[in-house]
Amino acid sequence: MSKHILFAAEYANLPLIPPSLQPEADFSYGANFASGGAGVLNWTNSNFNMINFMEQVGQFKDMARRLNATLGPTKTREILGQAVYLFSIGGNDYIYYFIDFYSEGQSSTQSDQEQFVKAIVGNTTNGLIELYGLGARKIAFQNVGPMGCLPLFEMDYPEYNGSCIPVLLSMPILHNKELYETLTDLAERLEGFKFSVMDYLPSLYDRMMNPSKYGFEIGRAPCYGKDCKDYQGPRGYGSGNYNLCEYPSAYVFFDAAHTTQRANEQLAKLLWDGDPSVTRPYTVKQLFEED
Repeated sequence: MSKHILFAAEYANLPLIPPSLQPEADFSYGANFASGGAGVLNWTNSNFNMINFMEQVGQFKDMARRLNATLGPTKTREILGQAVYLFSIGGNDYIYYFIDFYSEGQSSTQSDQEQFVKAIVGNTTNGLIELYGLGARKIAFQNVGPMGCLPLFEMDYPEYNGSCIPVLLSMPILHNKELYETLTDLAERLEGFKFSVMDYLPSLYDRMMNPSKYGFEIGRAPCYGKDCKDYQGPRGYGSGNYNLCEYPSAYVFFDAAHTTQRANEQLAKLLWDGDPSVTRPYTVKQLFEED
C-alpha cells in the first residue's frame, strides 16, 4: 500500500491501522491487508512471498467470518457496509510484465498489452465483487502511477537516457481508463456500490516534471541513494553505504521507487478531498460521510 493512503486515514481521525495478520491487534477501526510489492496476479513478485490481491481478499473473508461469529450477521453486515475500502495495486504487475519481456529480448504488441490490462482489471473486478458479496459498499482507489518514470529505471535501463519508458506509461494510462469504466459499470449494476478514484498518474507525473509548482526542488532524482546508484531496483536490493540527502522535503522521491513524506502528504490530501478533476466521482471524505 502506498504510504499516502495511510496518511489519508489520518484525515478520517483514525489511528494507525494495524496489519491484518498482527496477533492480538485491535481492529476496531479497520485492518491493513496490504503486502509490499504485491500485485494483482499470482506470479507478480512471487519469488518474494508477497501476498497477492486475491489472497488479500481471502484474508478479508476470514476476518469477516470471525466478525460474523463474534457479532452476528446483522452487526457484521452493518460494519462492513459502513467501512471504506482503500486500494493501491496494479503498478507492480506492469513493472514485472515489462521486465519479463525485456529480459527475453522481446517487445510486446499492442494486443498483448491490451490483453494484459484486461487481465489485471478483470482480476481486480472479481475481487471487488467478492467483497461486495460480503457487504463492502464504499470502494476507493488510487489508480496506477507513471511507472515508466520512476527513478529506479534510470539505473536499470540506461539506454532510455533518463526518459520515461513508453510502455510503462501507456499501459497504466489504459489500465486507469479501464478501471474507471469498470467501477462505473459496477456502480450502475450493484445496489449501494459507491466508489472514488484518485488520478494518481498525472498527479505524481506533474510533481516529477514540474516540482517547483508544488514546493519541491528535485522532481525525479531520489533523496536516498542519489542518482539511483545505491538502489538496485526491481532486479535486486541495494547494499553497502547509502547517500541520504540533507533536505528530504525538497525531493518528490525518497528513494528510487517511493515518494517522500511531503509528497505523500500532498497526494493524501488529493485522495481525501481532491478537486473533481483529480478525485471522482466521490472523494474519500465523501465516502466516509455517506450513510
